[in-house]
Amino acid sequence: MAILPRAVMGHSPCDTGVVQSLMIHVYWKAPTDRTAWAKLGMAIRLGYQFRWHEGRSSQAGLDEWSLRRALVI
Repeated sequence: MAILPRAVMGHSPCDTGVVQSLMIHVYWKAPTDRTAWAKLGMAIRLGYQFRWHEGRSSQAGLDEWSLRRALVI
């Protein structure tokens, strides 16, 4: 779990994989783990940082690789 705080705080490159790993940590948490809401909040903040909330109407003809790159940029 030490890699996630470094990526979220901007000390290392952050990409879609960091958000995915946060979501996996929430799904597969221990019953006594009380950090699920904090991890979900970090994932949502990163999604806003990646501008995933904005629409993409002009990318209808792009291939899958270009669409995946658009998520990170």
